[in-house]
Amino acid sequence: MKTDYPTIENIHEVAVRGAKQRWETFYDALADVFYWKKPVLSKKARLVGLSHQVSLYVTSEGEIEGIFIEMFQYHFLKEHRELAEMKKNVQGYMPETLIEKFSESVIKDIEQDGQGQAMLEKLVI
Repeated sequence: MKTDYPTIENIHEVAVRGAKQRWETFYDALADVFYWKKPVLSKKARLVGLSHQVSLYVTSEGEIEGIFIEMFQYHFLKEHRELAEMKKNVQGYMPETLIEKFSESVIKDIEQDGQGQAMLEKLVI
């Protein structure tokens, strides 16, 4: 997805497009990290931390290619109980029934830390 520059507000749009483009989900239980990203990231994509747990894969042109969440099961899902069913559905593709809840939870997490939008704006100037 190409944007003028990424914003916290378009996280939901990113999630919808990710589902349509069949981004893959993957959970690494040993590291407790969750990935939802394009099957193959571009060489320009880099991970930009927006909160203590949430990062985005973003190119220098502002294209968001994925979402990365640390401390996924042991912290993120505990804070966002509305996503409890993700404990069972973390491999493969994002269930359509969870897209809105997931994007709202990601936005909440970024806003709680308060630095997310500033990080995005610094990235694409």
